[in-house]
Amino acid sequence: MKNKQWKSKKVVLMVALLLFLLISTVTNPTTQDYIHFEEKNFGNPLPENVRIAEADFFIFSVYAATPKEAIDEFGIVHLGFMGQFFQVSDGQFDDSIWKDYLK
Repeated sequence: MKNKQWKSKKVVLMVALLLFLLISTVTNPTTQDYIHFEEKNFGNPLPENVRIAEADFFIFSVYAATPKEAIDEFGIVHLGFMGQFFQVSDGQFDDSIWKDYLK
């Protein structure tokens, strides 16, 4: 009897996980969503000298508005997840502390 209950719990957990992954992937924000979010929050369209750096991981994305001439510098970084954006950095344009350990 215990084995049957465990199997049913396992099936429910797997279905819930697959449903979560499916919903996360479908509602993953696009670059256009991020541009709209930026314009809504700051009230101005993005300037011409700004590009959007993006990393897409299927269930979430990371976006940062950064100057076009900057190579390894990023502005405020936002995590896009399920149609929402969450700020994850303050947008410092200096080297990160963790990069010092990689040298």
